[in-house]
Amino acid sequence: SAEALYLIDVENIRVYHNNLVGSPAILIDNHILIDVRNNILSTTNDYCFESFDPVAMADLDYNIYYISGAFGDAVRFGTAIYATLNDWQTTGPGGYDQNSISGNPVFVNGLHVSSSITEDIATTNILDSIAYDFDGEARPYGAGNDIGADEKIAAANDAIAIGLISPVSCGDSA
Repeated sequence: SAEALYLIDVENIRVYHNNLVGSPAILIDNHILIDVRNNILSTTNDYCFESFDPVAMADLDYNIYYISGAFGDAVRFGTAIYATLNDWQTTGPGGYDQNSISGNPVFVNGLHVSSSITEDIATTNILDSIAYDFDGEARPYGAGNDIGADEKIAAANDAIAIGLISPVSCGDSA
């Protein structure tokens, strides 16, 4: 498969509030001052984030890292490979992704997410405010912005069955 986002020979680029699913999710090469925040970075058996050049990023934080296959890694930064987000956070250079998390965003119909993992944890301290999600819903909904392209909206007056009290049995009991 192919990378979801490939940036080459770029500078001063801001990548905010995206659902990036690819192999790798993001690939950058020959870059200066790239700012990557509030994104879902998902791959199967590749890298969530890959940079050929281990040069400083403007910022890299408040992202969700998800590897669905058995052979993927969280980050490749230059020649260094970090298998998990925790490895990257604790031993990688620059203190990147300190507020990022790893987990399954549970995509529904491509861009929508059904997991609560994305909710209300994105930073609002970004240069360009993203007022609406990919399908026109206002941000934030709730206490804060959601990570990714979709601002998860809870259905009003939503209900869920938690148990069945009666009847005790159904159908023919003979």
